[in-house]
Amino acid sequence: MPPIVSININTMARPKLVKVAVESVLSQKDVSLELIIVNDGARDETPKVLEEIKAKDPRVTIITNDKNLGISASVNKALTTASGKYIARLDDDDFWIDRYKLKKQVAFLDSHPDYVLVGTGVRVVNEHGEKTGELVRTQHNDKIYQRLLFSNRFTNATVLYRKSALDQIGLYDKGLIFGNDDYDLVLRLGQIGKMHNLPDICVAYRKTDNNYSKKFAHEILRSNIDLVKKYRNKYPNYRMAILYNYYKYLFSFLKP
Repeated sequence: MPPIVSININTMARPKLVKVAVESVLSQKDVSLELIIVNDGARDETPKVLEEIKAKDPRVTIITNDKNLGISASVNKALTTASGKYIARLDDDDFWIDRYKLKKQVAFLDSHPDYVLVGTGVRVVNEHGEKTGELVRTQHNDKIYQRLLFSNRFTNATVLYRKSALDQIGLYDKGLIFGNDDYDLVLRLGQIGKMHNLPDICVAYRKTDNNYSKKFAHEILRSNIDLVKKYRNKYPNYRMAILYNYYKYLFSFLKP
């Protein structure tokens, strides 16, 4: 019998962090799952660490890229092998802190067939895993729909979405090289079904100076502007949203 949830973790030369991420997935309670880990070309200790993980748990599958392909291409490789009814993703430096995260989300989607995606709240932590804040995301579909052009209303590490919806809209856009593939996917999913965030704090998001989103802040913000323009006729409040995103982009150059 196939698992209910397929989870993907991509990793590149962060063996200690990926172990924490993996353990947080495999400790989920009361839900059948498979974990597909993509080693995106790492040649350090990562292959050994991943093989040790796989040897201990038959739910784990390892895919190894001969060279670094990037996030979107690696995600797509994992998703083509996924057999679950639902899909979840987790970055290798983040981790789940609620052992019933998937159970809660599966229950929501099972009981709301018109919804395609559900996220949760997040705990922000530093490089040592220490809490620095919490964020409860926009919860209800109507508010998410109204605000989606302003910014992505979901944290990637929290979301669970239907595999059937992904089959309908297609895989991640490999042309979006600055991490906006997640935002683009949400914008596409929102056109075929409803979306929701649970108020529960289920995920720890590690925020450091080495974050991808920190290192490429200008490029990500500029790419967000392109996405807002792309979906201008699909969601409301375009004029205010485009001004807001231009302001964020220009203001980012003033920050130290």
